[in-house]
This record gives sequence, C-alpha cells and structure tokens, in this order.
Amino acid sequence: MKSTRKQQLGLTILELFITLGIVAIASTLALASLSFLMGSSQAENYTRELTKAVNFSRVQAVSTGQTVTMCTIESGTCVNDWSKDITIFVDSNNNRTLGTNQVLRIIEAIPSSDGLSYTGTSAGISFYPDGSIGDGDNGVFTYKVDNSCDVKSRSVDVNASGRARFIESVSCS
Repeated sequence: MKSTRKQQLGLTILELFITLGIVAIASTLALASLSFLMGSSQAENYTRELTKAVNFSRVQAVSTGQTVTMCTIESGTCVNDWSKDITIFVDSNNNRTLGTNQVLRIIEAIPSSDGLSYTGTSAGISFYPDGSIGDGDNGVFTYKVDNSCDVKSRSVDVNASGRARFIESVSCS
C-alpha cells in the first residue's frame, strides 16, 4: 500500500519562533560583551596615549633644557579641568601660561560622557630640564568610562621624577 502522506518542506511556526528566540538571546549577549570591550578599549587607548604624552613632555624638557608644561588651558592659563584638550607647550617663563610659548602637542579631549581626573594638587604638570616635576604635580590620572569607576577604568601614575606608568587595575576613591 502506498502512503499518500506528503513530505513537509520548510519550518513550522513553532520551530521558527524557537529559532528566532535563540538568535535574539545570542545577539543580546554579544552586544553586551561588545559594549564592554569597546568601553574598556577606549579607556585603555586614551590612557596609553596619555602615558606617551607625559613621557614625551619629560623627554622634551630634558632634551631642550627648558621647562615643558602639560595642562588644559582656559583663557591662556592652565586649569585643573582634564576633560578638555590637553596642551603640551614650552613654558619659558615657568608660569603655566601659554602666551606666545611654542605648542608641542595637543591631546584631544575625552568624550563628554567619560571622566578624566588627576590627583595632583596643581593645575597641570611642569617638567623641568632635569626631567623632574614640581612638588604638587605628581599624581594619578584616572579615566572613567561613562564617569563610573569599574573594571573598564584605567590609570596613569606620574611620579615625582616625571615618569609615567600605565595602570590597568584601578582602585577609585
């Protein structure tokens, strides 16, 4: 006896919904991981660039025999607001004022949603011809993604001798 049953081609509605559900769950997990990686990567890239900028400033001071200052500038004077562009310049008068001094480099500001703080007590960091920095200049830069201190945050430690060190594990206070 011959079977009159037709062979099914395609998916049932139940199979389709199950497949779509699995794809939606996998996509959600992938997006969460991607978002975390992008934030962490952004913080790491910026703080590594900041480490290079600190070391560049120190080398420029030593090689030229002049004071080199690294700070954010407002109305021509260094201020303690690290969320803006960071300017590195030859500070011929050692007064942390840009004036007609030569600008060596500008580091672009961080995104407005993120935060960059520095624990040093002065507005900016001045590197002297021997490579050292001023008494209140040493401290730690901390980059916070979305202004929150978490596993994505990164830091740069600037010690009294003017050397910078990238820190991957951050403890915020």
